[in-house]
Amino acid sequence: MKKQWRFLFFAIGIASIVFLVIRSNPSKEEWMAILQPKTLLFLLCMLGLWAVIYFVHAEALRLVIGPEGNITRIALYRIIVCGFALNNLTPVGLAGGEPYRIMELKPYLGLKKATTSTLTYTMLFIIGHALLWLTGILIYVLMGCPGETFITVLLLLAAAVLLVAVLVFLIKRKGGLLVPMLRFFGKLPFLKKPVGKFMEKNGAHIGEIDESYQEFKRSEGRFAAAVGTEYLARVLECVEYFLIFLYLGEKLNLFGGILILSMASLIGNLFFMIPMQAGTREGGMVLALQWLGIDPASGIMGGLLYRVRDLLCSLIGIICILIEKKQSGHISP
Repeated sequence: MKKQWRFLFFAIGIASIVFLVIRSNPSKEEWMAILQPKTLLFLLCMLGLWAVIYFVHAEALRLVIGPEGNITRIALYRIIVCGFALNNLTPVGLAGGEPYRIMELKPYLGLKKATTSTLTYTMLFIIGHALLWLTGILIYVLMGCPGETFITVLLLLAAAVLLVAVLVFLIKRKGGLLVPMLRFFGKLPFLKKPVGKFMEKNGAHIGEIDESYQEFKRSEGRFAAAVGTEYLARVLECVEYFLIFLYLGEKLNLFGGILILSMASLIGNLFFMIPMQAGTREGGMVLALQWLGIDPASGIMGGLLYRVRDLLCSLIGIICILIEKKQSGHISP
């Protein structure tokens, strides 16, 4: 990637971090709680956990790329870390990380393969979310639906929609990825014209990308492994909430961690236009804590620990954007 693009992504990331820190306006007491040695050590452990989670995400992307991808695990790992940092910090979630991944993968894979791999991985990432939400809703049902009737109905409706979407994605063998999506958006009143012009101009390229996507789906072993790996990353993310509330002295098992993360993620993604889902994730977390019989007040510190760790991961990713790829990161065919 050219240096000016690196600096642009870096500047956007740093500006977003500064904006979020100023906007959150943490109190003196909150800063003092975070700066305690045992809390700093705990955050360091959480960074270690996320180092493993990013590795699992990178393995899922490696499975999507396939054996023909001439790229090392180290280079792929850096692309994942930086891409997630940009996704966290930019509005509309995927608006920052996906273009960055395509630009970084292009020298290794070519534009078509880089675009296909990135879009396919994005679909896997979304399916991983959907599987996590379904798991959380299943736990909610097994708990006896402790929420209000309105919440229960919404969650059951969401589960039905998610289940259909996941089954279509996993079972459907015909048809591509981009063409059905663009046809769907092309039916919307305000998008009909621009989408139509885009398809008319880029129809051939879209068809090539869809064919590459279908080729990946036909590799059933690799496809199933990639879906399973991405879901494993979600389960590992739930471990963070389990450890946070264990650190705060609350009795919580891993299923409780899954419920908290799934509700925080589900509600946070309903407001995807907000950078880092600020404030929305906490709402879902408070609901889950109430169902688990945990004082929602403890969620304030839990949410703060999560946000600080998230900011640290994002800062590390943004700094890594400036690190040039070495020649050793690219394996010759």
